[in-house]
Amino acid sequence: MDIEGTAHRLEDMTPGYRVNVLAWLDANAAYFHAMTIRKHLIEVYAELLDGRVDPLALRRLHHILASGPEQWLAATAIVQALKDAVGERGTSANQPRTVHPRRPPLGGPVPGVERLIITTENSRYDLDLRGGRVRRVPSTGARMRADSQWVPVRDVRPVEVGAPMAMRLDVRGDGVPTVRLTSPVIGVTTA
Repeated sequence: MDIEGTAHRLEDMTPGYRVNVLAWLDANAAYFHAMTIRKHLIEVYAELLDGRVDPLALRRLHHILASGPEQWLAATAIVQALKDAVGERGTSANQPRTVHPRRPPLGGPVPGVERLIITTENSRYDLDLRGGRVRRVPSTGARMRADSQWVPVRDVRPVEVGAPMAMRLDVRGDGVPTVRLTSPVIGVTTA
C-alpha cells in the first residue's frame, strides 16, 4: 500500500519499485519492529484483562522480542516475497551485494572484479567489493558526512545507469545502517 492508500500487488510492481519498497522497509525496520511489539503487547494485555492468554500469542511475542529489527523484518512474508521477486535470496546481510532482476549481479561472480567506480551526476563512489566498503568523492553539490572516507557498506541496491543507486552504510560506525540514495548514475567502470 502506498502513501495514498492504494494497494499494489507484487506482480504489478516494476523491479525498481520493488527495490524501493525493500529499501524503505529496511530503512524503517526498527520502527516496524517496535510497532509490531506494541501491537502484540496490547493484544496480550487485553487477553490478560479478559482472564485468558493464548499460548500461541505469547510464543509469537517472545519470537518478535528475541529477534532484532533486521532479523525480524527479513523473516516477514512481504520481505521474503520482495526479495524472491528481485533475486536477493541467499545473500549475506554483511556482504556488499548489487542486485538487478534482469542482469547478472554487478560485482558478483565476475572473475577479477574487486572494485567498481560508480559515477553519478554529483559524485564518484569507489566501491570496494572485497573490503565491503565505499568512498564518496563529491564533484558538485552538497557535502555529506564521511565524504572521501572509506565507510563500511552493508549492501548496494541496483546499479543501473540513469537511475539512483541506493546503499545501506555504517556511516557512524555504530552498526545502525544509514540509507544513502545517490543522484542518477551516469557510468560504472571497474577499477
